[in-house]
Amino acid sequence: MVEGRTDPTRSETAGHMRHQATRNRETFRGLLLCVLGIALVALVPWIVSRIAFPAEPFDASVIYRSQEGDIEYFPLVAELARGTVTDETIKESRGALLRPFPHVTLLPHAVSVAAFGSYGFVVADVLAAISYLLLLVLLFRTVGVSHALSIMAAFCVALRIPVYLLDSAGLPAVFTLWGMRIPRPFISELYLLLTLIATWRLLVNPARVIHWLVLAGALGLLVQGDIHAVLIFALSSPALMFVIVRREGVLRTLRNSVYAGLFLAVVMSPFLVQHFLEHPDIPVRWGMFPMRRLSGFRFFWELLSWKELIGVTFAASFVLFVGTRSRPQEDVDGAVGRNEGTRHVWFYSAALMIAALVSMPVSVVVLGAIVQPSHFWDRASRLYSYVVIAFLVVWIDAFLRRRGERADRGTAPVGRAYFYGTIVALLVIGLGYKMRESSVYRNHLRPQFFGAHTVATQPSYRESFSELASFLDRNVPHDAVVATFDHQVFSWWLTFHRGYSFLVEPFVSSVSDAELETRLAVLCRQLGMSPEDYREFVQEPYINIFWLGLLKYEASRWYTYSSLDDYTDEQRLKIVRSRDFWQMIIPQSELRRLGKHYENLTSVDVDARALDIIVLSNRGPEKHLAPAAGVWQSRFQNDGFRVYSRSAR
Repeated sequence: MVEGRTDPTRSETAGHMRHQATRNRETFRGLLLCVLGIALVALVPWIVSRIAFPAEPFDASVIYRSQEGDIEYFPLVAELARGTVTDETIKESRGALLRPFPHVTLLPHAVSVAAFGSYGFVVADVLAAISYLLLLVLLFRTVGVSHALSIMAAFCVALRIPVYLLDSAGLPAVFTLWGMRIPRPFISELYLLLTLIATWRLLVNPARVIHWLVLAGALGLLVQGDIHAVLIFALSSPALMFVIVRREGVLRTLRNSVYAGLFLAVVMSPFLVQHFLEHPDIPVRWGMFPMRRLSGFRFFWELLSWKELIGVTFAASFVLFVGTRSRPQEDVDGAVGRNEGTRHVWFYSAALMIAALVSMPVSVVVLGAIVQPSHFWDRASRLYSYVVIAFLVVWIDAFLRRRGERADRGTAPVGRAYFYGTIVALLVIGLGYKMRESSVYRNHLRPQFFGAHTVATQPSYRESFSELASFLDRNVPHDAVVATFDHQVFSWWLTFHRGYSFLVEPFVSSVSDAELETRLAVLCRQLGMSPEDYREFVQEPYINIFWLGLLKYEASRWYTYSSLDDYTDEQRLKIVRSRDFWQMIIPQSELRRLGKHYENLTSVDVDARALDIIVLSNRGPEKHLAPAAGVWQSRFQNDGFRVYSRSAR
């Protein structure tokens, strides 16, 4: 080197390092901006709710956190937050029965509620939204997309802007993405994304043990949150193993598979324990029913609509196009060339899409049974959405890189101004859509079942419910046993006041059908129903589903609880024409059995079960019912509800 002159190579290296450091800082700032933005968007429903109902108890606002929420999960969250894994619904069996529902998808909200009380639901919502955003960034980075584009694309998807835009344009919903329903998909979709990421990372990197263990852990979590998605991943596993064996060899793959299998067994062991100890009535209540094995494929084709076929065709065509034409240049994590990694991911993703399409009929062939079959297509559409969006972003990234190279601007596909400008624009659009989506809901959360209960309620069902919650909070002991047919009141009472329910909710509780039926009959006897009234009452849709059988009495052309000759002519006609798995019809023999059971109730059945408070709706079929005046006294009444407690003796 000539004295007094600068080495150009060293100068270029230093300049490149400074440029790279600047880009890293900008990327971090952009990611931080997105994290803050998604947290703000997650808070919008809470803010809107508190502005609309400033005097409402906060725990009542929690019940209304999302119109798509299944609030029967809230008591499970609360019980787990209190550190118990046993069924706390019924006072007489407290601590004696293991809860049937897996804990993993409830755990984020349970930990947050344990730490922050009712406000823990807000904290958990924000943390889940941030986790979803970060997982999407990792998903796009796994297939080699640049940092800036990965962040922008993840922010767009996390805000659900593709769904909103399609809906605003009146177009079919091509993408099925994340939603607010606890715990599925709000938490379970995090595990689904983690499993997809872990699988893709295994394909684009040399398969080290850590990659296998991450995949096993993710799959073990997913088993406890979404068994339908797990079956899809299981069916696509031969394609994954084919790629790994070709690259790593049989012995190394077998060794790593053993490690992964052992770790998987450890992670999913709580689920296995729950499954083996659950009461045999529970799977029936949850909708599991037998099917002839070879009928699965005919069943599949009859359920698949032309819109779904178009969606599958589009998704497969697009992934095929991008997988065969997109050829990014860089390495992924400096390990396997992105060219090679993209081909592996494309091959596996094609197999995953095929597995998603046929998972339902194949599961029938293998298991000879099925549970809530509509969930199979829902999981398939979600996986299609993530695969298509990921390959779309890969294609955009490749296009921008080629354009940048032609313009001699290096390989950075997104400029600084575009980066920050796009993030801000996405945030504004996402906030606008979220504000519109978060319009205040004033009725019962289940209008399809409880619609008759909210008609003409003034000023609104929600305000009547909030008044009731305030009264119960101030005047009823926290460990009281409350009987109510209103599912929303039931969920609120068990979640926020550590109280007990007299009735058994067939999804939440672990007790047998016999105890469930006895408690329903005892309450109806307290309200003075005749046997004929009782038989009519249990056929009300919300009673049948929420307090008697849930999915036990499914009745469609694919399955009936009893033989067809056990139904009336009118019911048989509805059954053979229906493909709706949420059509519940109680067969005649069951109605006779339930009526006889009601007639044979004894004083022992009544006295053996504690009951302190009865809450009745002023609307719906129970509006004319009331407990015996000499035994029960009225404590509270508004336009929506009446509350009775036992008279002093």
